[in-house]
Order: sequence, then C-alpha cells, then structure tokens
Amino acid sequence: MTIFKRQNEKSLSDLVKELIHDPKILNKYTSVRIEKAWEENFGAQISKHTHKLNYYQRILTVYLTSSVLRHELLLGKAKIIKTLNETLGEELIDDIYFK
Repeated sequence: MTIFKRQNEKSLSDLVKELIHDPKILNKYTSVRIEKAWEENFGAQISKHTHKLNYYQRILTVYLTSSVLRHELLLGKAKIIKTLNETLGEELIDDIYFK
C-alpha cells in the first residue's frame, strides 16, 4: 500500500511554529509563559496575593493585593527580572511595575 503525500502538507509542529509567529498570538503565548514562570518561581504564597499579571512592550506589571508584599518585591526587583528571564530562557522582561 502506497501512501501519497500532498505537496502542501505540513507537520503539526511546523503549523504551530508558524501560528506562534503571528504577533497577536505571540504576545498571548508570551504572557502565558510569564504567568507560568511567575507561579513556578514564586510559589503559592506570593501567587495567592497576585491579582493579575500584564505583559506589554517588555514590561511586566504585577497587580498585588498586599502592600507589604509589593514593597518586599520592589526591593528585589532586579533579581526577580533576572530569575524570570532565566526561567523563560530569553530576555523578555526589561522592567517590572508592582501595583
């Protein structure tokens, strides 16, 4: 039995890679990766007080429910940026705002 391939067939991984390069989808995909990295690196206790994460133009805005936690995170801002970028495997975050 011979299997014929159409000339325009692509593998699923190739289609996903093409899809991710669409700017709208790429931004959402990056945001999801950052949210996952945030939870992975900072655990349930900090994630519990994190209301929302917003990523736009290489700036991560973290909305928190605790002003004390906001101040503590602000003191370690450079280390947080470095940790998140290392987890993501590329320099995606240049700055973080805590609100």
